[in-house]
Amino acid sequence: MSRMIFYGKNPFFEALNSNKIIKAYIRKDDRIKDLLIRKKILFEELTADKHKEKFGKDAQGYAFEFEVEYCDLDELGQNSGNICILDHIQDPHNFGAIVRAGHCFGVRNFIIAKDNQSPVTPVVVKSSAGAAIYSRFYEVVNINRSIEELKEKGYWIYAADMNGETKLGDIRPNEPYVVIIGSEGEGIRKNVLKKADVVFRIPMRGVIDSLNASQSAAIAFYHFYINSKI
Repeated sequence: MSRMIFYGKNPFFEALNSNKIIKAYIRKDDRIKDLLIRKKILFEELTADKHKEKFGKDAQGYAFEFEVEYCDLDELGQNSGNICILDHIQDPHNFGAIVRAGHCFGVRNFIIAKDNQSPVTPVVVKSSAGAAIYSRFYEVVNINRSIEELKEKGYWIYAADMNGETKLGDIRPNEPYVVIIGSEGEGIRKNVLKKADVVFRIPMRGVIDSLNASQSAAIAFYHFYINSKI
């Protein structure tokens, strides 16, 4: 577990609704004070200028202490829900946007590599619009080994790659499933692609021949959500 300061209006209220705020930092003119008192949440009042100086303008006047917990992969079973594996996503904004899309379309578990990967940071949480508060994160040393473990538990592995043989629209996914999303520049590494049951591409007709990682993830999650067999 790691206790960190997170910020932003949406993450703040999601954490507040889920009763996961350890301590809040609010502006003195913020009417949220009475709610924090009712919920018996520890808080500190700051002037608007002091709050901005301490947490930055991106905090939107809201900051809070929150404990990030990386779960154990052994906890995942067939009833744990669908999963996204991020193969070395290093941009925290992309990471957060992927988590936000997953929250909307039934993917609440995210497996990330311990190295060469953005961890869960305040930027990730803010970029997720608070969806990270409701998600579960698993940090692993070896993604390939984790895929093998998931296969043994009955998960189907789908990997997004611009050169995939299968069109996304042709997939009728088996559940539970794993969707692998690759890094911004390199995509999914070849040794990871080999582990997938299906490698799919998102057909495009624009002059620009690629989407960023979070856009690809959102499209894939939506397709899997509306076409799931269960």
